[in-house]
Amino acid sequence: MAREVVIAKKGSPEVLVERDLVPRPPQPTEVRIQVAAAGVNFADVVGRLGNYPDAPPFPYSPGYEVAGTIEEVGAEVAGLKVGDRVCALTRFGGYAEEIVTRADAVYKVPDGIELDAAAAVPVTYLTAHTCLFDAGGAHKGHTVLILGGAGGVGSAAIQLARGKGMKLIATAGSPAKCDWMQKEGVDHAIDYQREDVPARVKEITGGRGVDVVLDPVGGRGLHTSIAMCAPLGRVVLFGMSALNPGKKRSVRALIREGLPMRFFNLPLMANANVGLHGINMLHLAEKDPELMKRKMAEILGAIARGELAPVISDRFPLTAEGAQKAHHYLQDRRNIGKVVLMRA
Repeated sequence: MAREVVIAKKGSPEVLVERDLVPRPPQPTEVRIQVAAAGVNFADVVGRLGNYPDAPPFPYSPGYEVAGTIEEVGAEVAGLKVGDRVCALTRFGGYAEEIVTRADAVYKVPDGIELDAAAAVPVTYLTAHTCLFDAGGAHKGHTVLILGGAGGVGSAAIQLARGKGMKLIATAGSPAKCDWMQKEGVDHAIDYQREDVPARVKEITGGRGVDVVLDPVGGRGLHTSIAMCAPLGRVVLFGMSALNPGKKRSVRALIREGLPMRFFNLPLMANANVGLHGINMLHLAEKDPELMKRKMAEILGAIARGELAPVISDRFPLTAEGAQKAHHYLQDRRNIGKVVLMRA
């Protein structure tokens, strides 16, 4: 019988445990995928802490993206068949040896792309692409600030933006990560542990500010992101890591970082000619699957041609112990790029 890793209750990474996966047949518009690899995202951590509002009741299997091979298709599924190598966006359930999921969020993986690399693509690259070009409107001549440029989405955003005539500024929490970002094509890397980020951005831009901020942090720092914008600049919020700082749930952090986000001085933002855009990739993918298909075709094609290359920081076994280690690794901020769980 197939196995899955579930969050037994809210808490530290040790609440991740294994259990038998109860099989179910695909509905007419679904497929069953034998999972080879699953991506690990900070949203999985947020769910484990009990702070993800869309999460199902405990116990449940986290995971928003997988790669593997189709082993069964629903009666109404077109364009996919048994044996296809695919990656997929999933609505939870990705930490498992198999998954039944919506066929409209399943994407064929071109030959030459390994499945562990494919598992690192859907969430990070779709989020980065949407934040940069749709919500952010980034284009040639713009200055883009990527907060957390060495993370999964940040590393994807750097690859997607470089070579397009934009000035790239990115932050990270160590000299090693800043060195890595500069080698990846960032024009200015800022170590937020040692430098004053707003002051450095002001210096780099000659006091003008940036055109786009990609912000996965939120909390009280969201006001700082807005203040770093140039006139007509945009902040794209795609995460709220400030609300989830530790390995156990912190009500104090939820209050301290969450309340300021509920009270914005909109007339002040209007006077500054600055915009704020929020992105929830799971919701967007469900509402506009055709947009996601077009984006994934473009992204996977670029990877197949060698124009993009998913950055995998480390791989862990697709087991409870492996998932625990992966969550510790992610929350200890040891990663540069993506963390992936691999089936033995």
